[in-house]
Amino acid sequence: MQQLQLSEATAAQRRLFFHAVDATDGIAAETGLTGVGRLSKNGATTAATSASISEIDSTNMPGRYYIEFGATELDTVGIIEFRYKAAACAEVVARAQVVPFDPYDAVRMGLTALPNAAAEAAGGLYTRGTGAGQINQGANGMVDVNVEQWLDSVVNALQSGRVDSYLGALAADVITAAGIADNAFVAANFAAGAYDAVWSVAARILTANTNFNDPTAATIADAVWDEDIEAAHGGDAAAGLLLRALGAAISNRANNATLNALLGVADSAGVDLVDEILDGHTMAELAQQLPPAAPTFREAVMLLYMGYRDETITSATLHSIKNDAGVVLAKQTLADASGTLTRSKMVTGP
Repeated sequence: MQQLQLSEATAAQRRLFFHAVDATDGIAAETGLTGVGRLSKNGATTAATSASISEIDSTNMPGRYYIEFGATELDTVGIIEFRYKAAACAEVVARAQVVPFDPYDAVRMGLTALPNAAAEAAGGLYTRGTGAGQINQGANGMVDVNVEQWLDSVVNALQSGRVDSYLGALAADVITAAGIADNAFVAANFAAGAYDAVWSVAARILTANTNFNDPTAATIADAVWDEDIEAAHGGDAAAGLLLRALGAAISNRANNATLNALLGVADSAGVDLVDEILDGHTMAELAQQLPPAAPTFREAVMLLYMGYRDETITSATLHSIKNDAGVVLAKQTLADASGTLTRSKMVTGP
């Protein structure tokens, strides 16, 4: 039975062929026929075909015709039945099967779940064997492979349960703390004996690979000062600046140019570390608040500074300190008893 693809897009592949004979003797080939036929999709109600029948060759192949269906006439999977009848010819009934795959696709029959490439070729399926594009199966339930790469990084041979060569070919950051789950190497997570085996391999790596040798004091010091100090201190630029400056001062106290370069000032300015800390940074005024019993350095200094710099008001019973905007920051009551002046603790203004 002829197979036609569901909703076939190519017109020439939507043709159903049939043979027409004379209505009287039922044998002689009938030529010159025209007109439409009837089509039933998988037993549904019939409908006239969208196109007329076409004769192939009345001289060399008399009686041979085809009907070319439209794509919408092949929109139902299953058996289609075509009927044609004319006065001069006997009844013609032809059948085809509408299938959800492409009979003309020699690679995968149009099945999108399969690779569109020949087996063992690029993009194609693997096969069993030892050649290119094949997987060798040493025994049932086992695949014989050589581990050469993990996560696109080359790993040298691990043979007979031991490390025979360095693992120095591992790319940077292939194995990181973030990539290993918490407690991944806890003994309870390993089968009996496996835990000891893991640490035995680790010991061989640490012994064989010079990259894991104990660091020298100079290496540790260099790594510390190479650290992004600002990032390590929550992005605090001031802390980073101070720590970098201290580092430069400690490593080369006599070289003022190094310190000035870190502080971002010219050598001729003569700015030293103390000047940069005291003069290079400003402090904002305090907001309206209760002066704390245990103030920070900034709170203590700024309260004294505002008491001298900003407006203060002292009456017979009240002393108030304002901020730059004229809002009372804090205040305290005053009392005079027999010549003794008593000032209470400060409270929040106004």
